[in-house]
Parts: sequence; C-alpha cells; structure tokens
Amino acid sequence: MIVKIYDDDISSSLIEEIKKFDVEGISNYLNDPFTFTTGIVTASFKEKEENQIIAVGIIRVVNELKIIIKPEISNISKAMAITLLLKEVNKNMQCNEAIALITTGGDHYINILKNRFKFREESGVMLRLEREA
Repeated sequence: MIVKIYDDDISSSLIEEIKKFDVEGISNYLNDPFTFTTGIVTASFKEKEENQIIAVGIIRVVNELKIIIKPEISNISKAMAITLLLKEVNKNMQCNEAIALITTGGDHYINILKNRFKFREESGVMLRLEREA
C-alpha cells in the first residue's frame, strides 16, 4: 500500500474514481479551501494489477479527520490504510486529538477504529482519539 499526499488541487479523474465508493460525501471536500491535506491510499491486490484507490483521508483547518474506505476490502487492508492515513494526521495536525465522524456507509470500519486504534465512542456517530503529547 502507498499513501500519496496532495496539498493542492486533485484532478477530476481522481475525484471520479473516489466517488465510486464515496458513500460519505468526502469527495465534496477534496478541493475545498478549508481542506489543506489529502492522503490517498492505493493498493494492488493481484499480481500485475494496476494500483487502485482504496481509501482517502483529508485534514481540514478545523483539525477534523474524514476517511472513506472501500467496504469490500479486507479488515487488515482497512487497518493498514488507516495506519498510513493516521501517520500523516500525526505529522500535520497541531492538536492532541482526532475526531472521526462516521456517517452513513462508514459502519464497516467503526470496530477497526475502536479495537485496533483505540478510538472511543462518544455518540452514535463520533469517535475520539487523544494523542500522546
């Protein structure tokens, strides 16, 4: 898996690829002026297969983390993609916590965030992770 970081406009062809699995509407924020970093995770699951986008994370000026992940990939692939995106979050965010707002379609990775990454549930749609100082 590879994460590529974008600090400026993302091409319309990439946005169209992301929209194919973007059940949470994150693609609406990709070129928004309040989004300052976007990480796109790509992977190939078969030999000689072209890399495909499997996850996207964005950091917005309000230190809000948004993630979309293809629901059909394995939980281990989801965890690996989240790990890569969280590493970028840790490098770029100037606060000591990340809040993941889970919207319609994100249910398939809530348990991964809670069990593997120790996010704690605050309500039915919000998970919080406090970072070590």
